[in-house]
Amino acid sequence: MQTIVRADARKAPLRDGCAQLVVTSPPCHGQRDYEAGDGKIGSEAHVEAWRWSLVEVGEEAYRVLDDGGAFVGHVVMDSEAKSRRSRPTTESQDV
Repeated sequence: MQTIVRADARKAPLRDGCAQLVVTSPPCHGQRDYEAGDGKIGSEAHVEAWRWSLVEVGEEAYRVLDDGGAFVGHVVMDSEAKSRRSRPTTESQDV
């Protein structure tokens, strides 16, 4: 039976070793406001806390995966939001 579970990836409501595949794409630190409230991944006050949240995601994935299971973690920094903050004030020219 195939089941898709949508939950906090740090506390999956699954028994040990029951999954063959875990796919997650946790929010990046401070890049987006998902209006998810305090305690959600990406809303941490400091980037180091966000990194520890990702460690928790990996530990939980390891717990629920069976021996031949696979983990896919997709973390992409929001380059558009970042580029708006760090865009240079001078224009480049083709030479």
